[in-house]
Amino acid sequence: MSLHVSELLAALSLATDLGTGHPLERALRTCLIAIRLGEVAQIDKAALKDAYYVALLRFVGCTADMQALSATFGDEQAAQARVHKIELVPEQMIVEIVRHAGYGEAFPSRLQHMAYGLAYGITEAREAAVAHCEIAQHVARAIGLDSDSLRTALSQIYERWDRRGMPGAVHGEALSPAIRLVHLAQDSELYYRLGGQAAVLEIVRKRAGSAYDPRLVEVLCNHIADIFEITEQESVWDAVITSEPLETRLLNDAQLDEGIHAIADFTDLRSIYTYGHSRTVSKLAATAANLQGLPKKEVTLVRHAALIHDVGRVAISLKIWDKEAPLTSAEWERVRLYPICTNLRKEGYPEVDTKPKKGNPSR
Repeated sequence: MSLHVSELLAALSLATDLGTGHPLERALRTCLIAIRLGEVAQIDKAALKDAYYVALLRFVGCTADMQALSATFGDEQAAQARVHKIELVPEQMIVEIVRHAGYGEAFPSRLQHMAYGLAYGITEAREAAVAHCEIAQHVARAIGLDSDSLRTALSQIYERWDRRGMPGAVHGEALSPAIRLVHLAQDSELYYRLGGQAAVLEIVRKRAGSAYDPRLVEVLCNHIADIFEITEQESVWDAVITSEPLETRLLNDAQLDEGIHAIADFTDLRSIYTYGHSRTVSKLAATAANLQGLPKKEVTLVRHAALIHDVGRVAISLKIWDKEAPLTSAEWERVRLYPICTNLRKEGYPEVDTKPKKGNPSR
């Protein structure tokens, strides 16, 4: 099977959308916005190439800190969706913890979540920021994207223009041009969905010179209609694939294998109960296929299918997966949806009937 680098990363980006509680194709739209913004700002082609891959790899490490988010907020997916609306600086993070720790739970439980978040939340966020960067760098390297400039950009995922980012090693003009584009593009995509151009203009002007490169903010504000027009295409997926900077770059067998393993690890990192699960299932399935005498090509297909069989789990909160008490009927219905999320096509729609089935959900 032949696969482009862009196709693998686009598929992985859909999984990260599911895992962060955002609509599908968020990362794809961010990619298009970053590239178009860079073109209008006359950023050089090398930086645009890096921005393309950074936008798709940006959240590949997001499952690494889901346990910590769950310990603070309860529903880590809802927390992810909220946190992306605030600036990740200590004072705003503390306010977020006080307001939403254990949201929806009984008061004593909320106090426990709040105490944990205030004691460990910011420290764990800083540790997670480093882990996210390292995971993204590892995935890029595994599939043959190992340039110094891309590695540098991926190390700055949580940095800021004003040096208040994490870990706070670089700021201002020292930031990679690619990461500056992606920082502005990802937040603009979010606020464009929430309130259109007006919401984008309000937030980026407010954060110019703090979170964002002020020159890029000026370009965005002056050309906002042109820049966001690119996201209104019939197929965002196709637009991203055809925009890949590397000319029809195909993954070799080893790189494809590493990429699929990266998707498996992304899935399994979410919960302490699933570390290494998909890799183990893959080995068992491949062994069974070999014992059945299947051709080598089919054994590889079985092994790869087993690696990604659980990716839809990331669409369901740990509040459900790790719950010690019996699940409610509503929670069981959520669980029963996860195979559908695993089976998403490139357009982001399920291939099977999504109508809830009747009967006892526990059977």
